[in-house]
Parts: sequence; C-alpha cells; structure tokens
Amino acid sequence: MKPNELAEIHRQAMTVPVAWPAVTFEGFLAAPNAILAHHNTGFALGRVIADEAELLTIAVVPGEQGKGVGRICLSEFEIQAQKLGAKCAFLEVASTNAAALNLYKSADWTEIGVRKRYYTSPDGTKIDAITMQKHLGRA
Repeated sequence: MKPNELAEIHRQAMTVPVAWPAVTFEGFLAAPNAILAHHNTGFALGRVIADEAELLTIAVVPGEQGKGVGRICLSEFEIQAQKLGAKCAFLEVASTNAAALNLYKSADWTEIGVRKRYYTSPDGTKIDAITMQKHLGRA
C-alpha cells in the first residue's frame, strides 16, 4: 500500500486520534525498522526498536470493520515484529474504542497502564489511553 492509500483508510477509520496525512506515513515507512502489515481494506503500522515492537496505528475501512481484517493485520504485524527480533510489543488505544480493545484482548494483549487525558476527541473532550503489552514468541 502506498502512503496516500494508507492515509485515506486512516482518514475513514479514525476519529480519535486524528487521522494522519500521507507525509506522516511516508516518514514511518522510510525507516528501516518499519512494519506494515496490510490487507485490502486495512493495515497495521508499527516499528521495532531493539527487542520491542510498537504498534503505532491500525485502521480498517468502516464498512469492513468486524469482518476479521483488523485481526489479520494485527497477527501479521506480530509475526513481522518477531522476525525483526521483537520479544514483546506495546500499543496505546483510546479507552472509548471498545472494538479495538476487544480485538487486542482477544489476541492476548494485556492492559498495563493508563495515560490520563492522552487523546483529544474532535469536540475537545480528553480521552484516556489504555497501554497494552503482548509477549511475543521466539523469532
């Protein structure tokens, strides 16, 4: 997927946090430690630093949400992270994003903390971020 395609999916899928422009995706994808796991209507983007992976964002076109695309992308992200030497992975998710929280919990991610008032919704409301971790198998 190209940066403009990622930006369009992100725009359609995101309300909190704010969608990223194509130039942001270009920057992340240019890094040698970037991970892009994608399926026709969705993607997961992250990076590996030392032996830790960070899931930066995951997005699925609204009409395709709930059909397993996010799960496929998340699983592929985890596989790629392991191949790059990650032993564990981290993410942040809005406390109001029930669908994402359910996805992560069902994929064995564990809540490890809360970042109070981390995100700002379009109406200015502050939303907590749940921090999560998953121990990955051996690469």
